[in-house]
Amino acid sequence: MKNILLHIVILLLFSTFTNFAQLTIKDQESTPNTLLQVNDEGTAGSITLASLSSISVPTSKLYNLGGNLFWNGIALGASGASCINDLSDAISDESNVFLGQGAGTNDDGNNNNTAVGKNALNSNTYGYGNTAYGCEALFIMAAGNNNTAIGSWALLENSGNSNTAIGTDALSSNQQGNYNTAIGASSLMQNGTGSNNTSIGYNAGPLFIDGDNTTALGSGAVPTEINSVAIGNTSVTSIGGYVNWSVISDGRFKNNVSEDVAGLNFIMGLRPIIYNLN
Repeated sequence: MKNILLHIVILLLFSTFTNFAQLTIKDQESTPNTLLQVNDEGTAGSITLASLSSISVPTSKLYNLGGNLFWNGIALGASGASCINDLSDAISDESNVFLGQGAGTNDDGNNNNTAVGKNALNSNTYGYGNTAYGCEALFIMAAGNNNTAIGSWALLENSGNSNTAIGTDALSSNQQGNYNTAIGASSLMQNGTGSNNTSIGYNAGPLFIDGDNTTALGSGAVPTEINSVAIGNTSVTSIGGYVNWSVISDGRFKNNVSEDVAGLNFIMGLRPIIYNLN
């Protein structure tokens, strides 16, 4: 009997002087109306709840259906954001959708713009009908309209209208050029103010910044003057097809037509030459 009493006394003393995490349920010292109070967060600061397959009591305030539940001291809820505009890095208003840090930050609203990516369409205020996908796509543009940029830094400096750039750095230097189309990384990268240019291929396009109406087809294809077409780069050794090039010969595309030309005498004066190509 004495041994039993001794053990009880030791346990009581141990419980009194040892500092453990305290769990209080409806104790007089707990906060009023508090059902469960934890006074020490312990080593990990965690509470484990049994996983439930369904809610047992409809009025339950906190329950666990599997997985982890946590909060940051601000709020604890049963559901997340209910719309895009509730997210910290997303904006959605009447007609715009912006996803990503800094995307569409300065847009004044109702412009039918879409931007996805860090700082995409960041500087635009009242430009409308623009689409930007990629980091800093259409980044500097303040007022351009109907532009499409897909790829990081595509149309980076653009302020023009109706341009299409697909690929990293495509049309990245374009400022005031309009109606340009660039497909391929760094395509039409040098163009600044030129309009009506088309380039397809990596680094394709003229080297001047203000040329109009050029066409470049192929990697590194470089038109050397305005109103010109370049096919392929300097490494190309053959260009061909199954038929000859066709030249327009319709009277609708000609003027100053005259029959006053040299006839048989001119033909007789020709000196045909035959040779073999080395």
